[in-house]
Amino acid sequence: MPDFFDHLWLQMNNPRANRDRAQYLARLRSLIQEAPPPSALPRSAQPQLVTYLAHDFSNKDQGSIWAFDKVTHTEFEPARLRAAKSITPGAYVLRLDPLGDEAEVLESRAMGVDGYVIDLSCLDSASAQYLIEVGIDYSCDALALCRSEEDLARALTTHIQAHILLTGELVAPQLLELELMRGRKVWMDLREASLGVKSFDKPDFVQLMLLP
Repeated sequence: MPDFFDHLWLQMNNPRANRDRAQYLARLRSLIQEAPPPSALPRSAQPQLVTYLAHDFSNKDQGSIWAFDKVTHTEFEPARLRAAKSITPGAYVLRLDPLGDEAEVLESRAMGVDGYVIDLSCLDSASAQYLIEVGIDYSCDALALCRSEEDLARALTTHIQAHILLTGELVAPQLLELELMRGRKVWMDLREASLGVKSFDKPDFVQLMLLP
């Protein structure tokens, strides 16, 4: 469906009547069935690093983790991402700009995304739970963005399959020692942190985000 994907990036978040929205969601679910299969996070005994997705998608390794966001990548081409995932199906793609409704999750999965961010400070518990479950239905990981201790408390009780994305003052090694964190996928946004990567040499369920 090249015509659809040629315009997908521009038509995101367009207001739609209920009937048009239902048709749009149905179209996205159909396209997901044709999308490259979802990739699992690469397993490693060492912390994993995340890098921004290059515009040309070239020279990507099977076990790499790519990241992009709609704010920075204004000229993003979803069709090219699908093509890149077909060539390197083991690569994991993360969308960083927080998603707020079902359509955005389905749009992301249709273009080949494997993980997406939700901002707990902007969602009530029911909405957060629903957005996580939409991703689970399509084997797509939801990362619950936590900026405060209150956000983290909600993330730990919202859904056991939700990943946890720590940022700001929550980027602290001691949090990884909490029993509640055991078995959870934990990401850390190091862009505003002063600590080095070696400070987080923890078990392999911890995934580190280190973006330029």
